[in-house]
Amino acid sequence: MAEMKRMLVFEMTAIWEKSSLVTNLSQIPISCLSEAVKVNMHGSLVLGKDVVDTISDFLGNSYITGRRYLRSNKVDIVTSLTESSKLCDSLEICNDNLEEFVNQYVIILNKAIETILGGDLNPGSGNKIQVEESGLVFVEQFKDLLKVIKKLLKSANSKITDNSHNYIWTDIVKKISAKFQHKAVTFIRDEIHGNDISEIRKKLTQKIIIAIVAVEVRFLSKLCFEYNICAQLSFCTKALNTILERFETLSENNTRIFVKAFYESLLDTTFYSLLNDVTANEFQIILNDMHYSENISAKNILHSVHKTVKTRIECVNSKTDITKGFDVKLVYIILSDMDYITDQHKHDPFQIFTNQFLDWANGEGKLKKYIDQVINKIKSMLSNIPTEVTLKLINEVRVFLEITVDPE
Repeated sequence: MAEMKRMLVFEMTAIWEKSSLVTNLSQIPISCLSEAVKVNMHGSLVLGKDVVDTISDFLGNSYITGRRYLRSNKVDIVTSLTESSKLCDSLEICNDNLEEFVNQYVIILNKAIETILGGDLNPGSGNKIQVEESGLVFVEQFKDLLKVIKKLLKSANSKITDNSHNYIWTDIVKKISAKFQHKAVTFIRDEIHGNDISEIRKKLTQKIIIAIVAVEVRFLSKLCFEYNICAQLSFCTKALNTILERFETLSENNTRIFVKAFYESLLDTTFYSLLNDVTANEFQIILNDMHYSENISAKNILHSVHKTVKTRIECVNSKTDITKGFDVKLVYIILSDMDYITDQHKHDPFQIFTNQFLDWANGEGKLKKYIDQVINKIKSMLSNIPTEVTLKLINEVRVFLEITVDPE
């Protein structure tokens, strides 16, 4: 949905300034992901049916049926590697069956990546990829990840307290996801060669980031439902909700003024220069239409964004799983990442901007100045977190823009 992106990017722009369930895992089904990620002219996310089916199988219950798959031996290799690595190794942090949670998480993340890489690249395409003797393409990277994750868990174990337990486990889930994403994106960049390689790499990266997001959403829910370790709403989602609520009563003209001020601030950032030409051009057209076109209601677009934000709030507050499409899951995780980042602060880093925005909505102050200031605030926050977490967020935002802005 293109509508969701318009306001979300406002919170995300400064990111670019810093940068450049399962019981029987041996029966997880594997199918090929042969169709590209597509977007129609309205920005709705369209994944190939095989992509949807595979990710749904990863995260659903369809494989707890005793079915066997031709490639299940490859799942056994991944499971064996995971169990023999002893990720938790008697760590106190993994008490209460959380070792099983970690093992499931890394296995399913790896199988999602393995399936996409193995399914999209075939010998007849002219594209070259190294296949290991095991039949897997990502197994050496997976071995490296297991070593890194073991160190991550050991470090987290030394920091955990009763008060920090929920945050530490959210931190673990986010960092594991970030490490898999970084390793997979690097693999695609460095190890895949052949015909039309730029488009192939882009398509693979989009699929993998979306798949990792889908797995992360499910495992954050699993952590909450089954272990009562729940991530909380924090400053970013609350601030965004407050701002979007005010747009409900703001005039169409003032809403267009906001879009114009945001767009002008956006042009001054590294974020805009890092977009590819197609995305930047389409994004510019959309923002121009929101400001100038009489046929497009900027208020209606922001109302759609507000519904998406409220979906996240309702899911978190009611501890229910998000059942929307992959585009909504991307928004959910982007906001979740920002909440996780801002949750490290004792005081609301968006409070000043929220108050300034509300003052402007009531006829006071200079909006563009306020937007510039909050972008710099986000940039400062991101400078204090691990680079891999920032890159995770960057990639999620970039893919969301690509799939909602780029023409089909």
